Amino acid sequence: MLFKNISFSLFYKILTMVLSLIIVPLLINTLGTENYGVWVALTSLIAWISLFDFGLGYALKNTVTTSIANNKLHLAKAEALQVLKLTCILSVLLLIVFFCSISFISVLKLNLGASLMIFVPFILLFPLKAGNAILQGARLIALESGFSFIGPLFFFIFSTLFVLFGFCFDVFTAAVLFTISYVASIICIWLKACKVVNISLFDFRELMLAKLDFSRISVGVKFFVLQVASLVLYSVGTILVYDQLGPQEAAHYDVVSKIFVLGLSLFNMVIAAFWPEITNYFSRSDFNGIKTLYLRMIFLSLIFSLGSFFVAYFAPEIVSAWTIGKINISKEQAIFFGALVSIQSFAYSGAVVLNALEKMNVQLVLTSISVFLMMPLSMLFFSNNYGISSVPLAAAILTIPAMLYANTHTYILIRTGLLNAKAS
Repeated sequence: MLFKNISFSLFYKILTMVLSLIIVPLLINTLGTENYGVWVALTSLIAWISLFDFGLGYALKNTVTTSIANNKLHLAKAEALQVLKLTCILSVLLLIVFFCSISFISVLKLNLGASLMIFVPFILLFPLKAGNAILQGARLIALESGFSFIGPLFFFIFSTLFVLFGFCFDVFTAAVLFTISYVASIICIWLKACKVVNISLFDFRELMLAKLDFSRISVGVKFFVLQVASLVLYSVGTILVYDQLGPQEAAHYDVVSKIFVLGLSLFNMVIAAFWPEITNYFSRSDFNGIKTLYLRMIFLSLIFSLGSFFVAYFAPEIVSAWTIGKINISKEQAIFFGALVSIQSFAYSGAVVLNALEKMNVQLVLTSISVFLMMPLSMLFFSNNYGISSVPLAAAILTIPAMLYANTHTYILIRTGLLNAKAS
């Protein structure tokens, strides 16, 4: 199953990458560089919506895997209902936060129509994102990847048709097409997830009577803190550059970042397939299996890192050709991005094991420190004229301690588990 999940995940991720590579120059040429900077600033904020499940999705994923492995599907259903109940409440709070944010977040205020078109539907459907966690926990990652591909595929098709037929295509139009495309994907995933955990779509009484398991909620909160750290370190770059250097530089940052983030996303797609497998092995106390999976992830991290620096060397030519000469970067700037994603890849390999085993306490301390230091460290590099390289440089420095800890702790856990297995 691992090979199938990785193969299909890679297939759909590569297709998504190809569409992303093609659509960037199309959007830049159609919207203009400045409006493209606005567009990427708006869409980069969507990641914050998923954040507000407070990590419940990650906890749910582990529960689904363990429940299926132990033939106790009722536990997965109970937690799925709990997550759905809590996220319905959170979606109402998110709407309130969003409308309050419009007045002081300039990119939302100046592009109100597009902001409403993107964020209101995504917030309303926010509870259904639990479907992704359910399918991943059920080790149906290949299927989940296929449904997730619907969003970028539809957006690419709709956008291309609008441009080819000469229809009006501005930021608001892009927002409409984007929302329609991704809502279709979310709904498909949720319908399949309901079948996996045997949830009735319209049984609201069962939903309202769902009991809260605070031990699982506390695990979710730990994942939430890790999510916050990840977003602050790796997803606020466009906003920071937009505020410090303006929309033109935000467009430059987004384009070069996309090259490396696409590669890292491909790597993460592969690594994500290991998570439920590790949880499955752990539920059976098979530490030899966990060790094998961990060593495979480290090997993949090494290959990915070498590839990242290879791409960084040729990145100026790639970016210039990709954007038809509209955006140019230096080799030095690209190397900072390559270094960041390389460090992230090794950190993720260790963290996947810890997260699958729900060993997160020290990670929480390290990530909290990183969150505290990310903004001032980035500003320090901005003030010293590092330009768009300021963000990846700061993030790379702050990721190194987490990388060292995650892999050291993983090694200790595996070794201890193997020794205990031999002793028994």
